[in-house]
Amino acid sequence: GHLWVTGRGHTTIGDNYMIHKYDMNGLWLNSFPQNVSSPNVGGWGGRDMEADDASNTLWVGNDNGHVEVMTYDPTTGGLIYSSTMMTGVPTTVRALCLNTTSGNFFTKSFTGDMYEFDSTGAVINSIVNAAVSAYGFGWDATNGTIWSSTTGAAATEIDPVTGNETGRTFST
Repeated sequence: GHLWVTGRGHTTIGDNYMIHKYDMNGLWLNSFPQNVSSPNVGGWGGRDMEADDASNTLWVGNDNGHVEVMTYDPTTGGLIYSSTMMTGVPTTVRALCLNTTSGNFFTKSFTGDMYEFDSTGAVINSIVNAAVSAYGFGWDATNGTIWSSTTGAAATEIDPVTGNETGRTFST
């Protein structure tokens, strides 16, 4: 029931490396610090996020294959750092989504390879696909596919098995 947005910058007003919480109308509710301790020191901070409301968990993709695991309290609305998942992904976890059937994650950074990894961080599959420049991912549970935000203000559907575009796209 909320929108979670990563934020970096604005160091002059003190909210560098934050995760911002908004209601469904876009009204800002609160901000919470990202984990910037070892091993997540430096870098850009959180890129893309995946939420699982059933477990009150938020996964935040970071540089060097790291994924922050955050938990949120549905009663108080608080968000706290839980742990860092060290994945076998050799790049930034820029676009991130969770296959709600298998429990595996997918990630891609710009035109790099697409990676599938499990809940321990182990890479299950690596798929070469430079055609899609991914900034954000979303899992489509109805079709069992991935939607990727791409350059040119568009979203492109990707087959998670082949990494190829399905041909379905829309402007954003």
